[in-house]
Amino acid sequence: DAFEQVLDSGKTWRQPLAMIVGPTAKPTIVRPTGAIDIVGIRIQPWAAASLLGVSIATLRDKCVALEKVVGPPLAALRLRLLDCAEDHRSEVIRQVIAEAPPVESSGVARLAVQLISEARVSLTVREIAERLGRATRTVQRAFEDDVGLSPKTLLRIIRVQRAMALAMEDPSMRWSMIAQRSGFSDQSHFVRDFKALVGCKPSEFRPDAESLTASFVNQPA
Repeated sequence: DAFEQVLDSGKTWRQPLAMIVGPTAKPTIVRPTGAIDIVGIRIQPWAAASLLGVSIATLRDKCVALEKVVGPPLAALRLRLLDCAEDHRSEVIRQVIAEAPPVESSGVARLAVQLISEARVSLTVREIAERLGRATRTVQRAFEDDVGLSPKTLLRIIRVQRAMALAMEDPSMRWSMIAQRSGFSDQSHFVRDFKALVGCKPSEFRPDAESLTASFVNQPA
């Protein structure tokens, strides 16, 4: 059955059974409406545009029915998964992705995302362009079309995901240590970013490695 999403207004909206969730920098609250059977494909920020064939900027903060974004064979993925045994789902997903017509990519987004992931400080688009030896506009276009987020926002998300992963890995670890290991220079910035992205303060977060949230969190480096 579909999930119900709680909107900022407090109203609810029933999500499509097969959907694409675009990049976002705000928390999303969902609740089940019945039986739960989820198959999710988590796409790297540098790969989504190439796979889906659309500018990821058009999907920012959106949840869109799969068939409204892609054509065959990706649009038929849900039906193909319903027709196969549960232990064959991964194989079917790989087959469908392999059948999808490739969209040419410059590779700039992948290099830029990797650079940001390894950075301990926030980098501007110009600084990223200089390190990659590319034009600033080329890097800007890569973030707009392939990532859908600014470098600063992506770094905030990566750091908070690291913090959540560390908390799930070791619930006894103090939040001050988690903040430091996640790349935050001070506690106030950590608390601010965590609440903005997760929807609660770190002290209110309940780490659960079996939760739906855990499926969307990077493993600690």
